[in-house]
Amino acid sequence: MSVGVDALKRAKLLAKRNGVSLSRLVTEAIELLAEEDERRAAARELVASFPPRARATKAERETLRKQWSTPHEAAPKKRRAAG
Repeated sequence: MSVGVDALKRAKLLAKRNGVSLSRLVTEAIELLAEEDERRAAARELVASFPPRARATKAERETLRKQWSTPHEAAPKKRRAAG
C-alpha cells in the first residue's frame, strides 16, 4: 500500500489522538468504508424495488439533496416565566 506523505502524517496524528496503532486506524477506516458501501447498496436495492412511477424525479431528488444538506438553526429555547 502506498500513501502520500501528507496523508501519512494525518493518519499518524489521528492514530495518536485516538490511542490506536496506525494499522488499527487503517483497519477501522476500511471497515467504515465497507459498512457505508453496504448501506448504499441496500439503499439502491430498496429504491430499485419501487416501481419507476413511485420514485422521485430528478428535480425532486435535487430538491431533497438541497434540503438535506442545508444546515438548520435550532429553534430558540423558550424562556420560563419567573416565579
